[in-house]
Amino acid sequence: MSNLAFSFSGIYGKVFGKDKLLVEGTNFSLKENSSLAIIGESGSGKSMLGLSIIDNLPSNCNINDYKLIIDEENILKKDVKKFLGKEIIYIPQNGLEHLNPSLKLKKSFYDILKIKGFNKKNYLEEIKNRLNLVKIDDLSILDKYPFEISGGTAQKLILAMSYSENVKLVIADEITNGIDENSKNELSNLFFELYKNSSKIVITHDLDLAKKCDEIMIMNDSIIIEKGTNDILKSPKSPYLTAFMESSTSNETKAFHILRDEESNCPFYKRCQVANENCKNEIPKHLENNHYWRCIYD
Repeated sequence: MSNLAFSFSGIYGKVFGKDKLLVEGTNFSLKENSSLAIIGESGSGKSMLGLSIIDNLPSNCNINDYKLIIDEENILKKDVKKFLGKEIIYIPQNGLEHLNPSLKLKKSFYDILKIKGFNKKNYLEEIKNRLNLVKIDDLSILDKYPFEISGGTAQKLILAMSYSENVKLVIADEITNGIDENSKNELSNLFFELYKNSSKIVITHDLDLAKKCDEIMIMNDSIIIEKGTNDILKSPKSPYLTAFMESSTSNETKAFHILRDEESNCPFYKRCQVANENCKNEIPKHLENNHYWRCIYD
């Protein structure tokens, strides 16, 4: 039984006064406590998809036919922000950018706890508990400014600040981006341990992180190219997923070379090594044993 389902018919943005499709419509569901990785290159639309769930798109963008169901409760788009910080948590990428550079970390923590409704006399004890959750023992860190800590430590602090018990959905956007390999592994393990009892959407181009998720969805240029269980990483159907995996290093994706200039309905056509004339037509959709993909090849 699924405890989360999300669908929409498209995300659009105003460009020179006209609506431009930014993310093609799709739908997905998650079983209780399971995880979905949304992967793809920078600019593929994966972060915008994540922001659309919490109705936090830029002011010039809109989502059509929004539908979010959690534990059989239909959550209206206009109401979703009421759930943020409680039943739904959004963890942003680049933790340092989300810490006020003019405030010591203790003050930033205090501000978060105030918003969450904690009693002021319990602030310090709550901070200690949260730091313990993310394996930070040295309390002297609270007297530092953000510029005095590493990116990995900043991301741990963002995890600690955003943590909430009884969360139903966690959306984590590129939480391992730009940090060293050891910190990346530690952070991803912390994340899955902290939210083992929650549904998780992990937005990333980090394949090591994606492999820890139950389901995979891959995007290219606003289109869902392939999705299924994480077994699709062992037997990809689309040339794009194959190329993406071959080009991915530990924390980035190498650029694909442009092979042809002609336009096509397939967003990967210009860079695909196995493309042919048929790719210029409508790209068919396939579904086989809950494995979905778009390509002329089946």
